[in-house]
Amino acid sequence: MAAELNNFNDVLEVFKANGKDYRFTYVPAEIFSNFFEGAREVAELLAYFEAYSYMGPNSDNQVQKAKEISTEPFVSLNDWIKLNVL
Repeated sequence: MAAELNNFNDVLEVFKANGKDYRFTYVPAEIFSNFFEGAREVAELLAYFEAYSYMGPNSDNQVQKAKEISTEPFVSLNDWIKLNVL
């Protein structure tokens, strides 16, 4: 289970700390929306994730509740990368 909420820069930093150097380029929604049919809807979804995370509004509370009821230990992004990527 995820132990924390991370933005793109957090994820890139953790990968870099583990020897993987990735990059991304932010594209404004108004530009991305013209890339392909349906891109406007994808841009709206990504804007929602940017505003609320994939867990939606009050995601910090949801993560805390999940920690309280979880029967499995939480894994940090760093530990997950070490176990699954490297």
